[in-house]
Amino acid sequence: MGDNSSYRNKAALEFECYNMLAQGAKCSIGDQLEPSGVLSVPMYKRIGEVYAEVEKKEPWCRNVTAVTDIGVFTPEEFHGADTGNLPEASEGVCRLLQESGHQFDFIDSEADFSKYRLLILPDVIPVSDAFAQRLKQYLEEAAALSPLSNRVLLRTKTRLP
Repeated sequence: MGDNSSYRNKAALEFECYNMLAQGAKCSIGDQLEPSGVLSVPMYKRIGEVYAEVEKKEPWCRNVTAVTDIGVFTPEEFHGADTGNLPEASEGVCRLLQESGHQFDFIDSEADFSKYRLLILPDVIPVSDAFAQRLKQYLEEAAALSPLSNRVLLRTKTRLP
């Protein structure tokens, strides 16, 4: 819901809830009391309207798995996690992919790459020899599956061998 001075409009709440459903998740909207200690009746009315629409869609959203064909490497594996904050490299690609209607997974260097038609590797991620070998193998195997399967965005300081 944001902080006490910013409320989500209905379209933003719908986007967030429907995105959760599309990812196979349950909806959970956080809130807080206003400084006065009184619940915001208009805000809860808005949440109720959005949840009523979510409830109508729930029968089609049970026991589902998100269909993703894009894997985005997360910098957290290499640089650690900052509690509560998405790394800038992840935030930018997340926003780009969400706003363009693509579903994706954040993955690490040990993930099964074969599940993805596209891998995105932010330039802040170091590429070791072993990681580079896995990426090279992915490209070789994927190229045999379909013309789109060999696409990978590599913006690194290390070139693949």
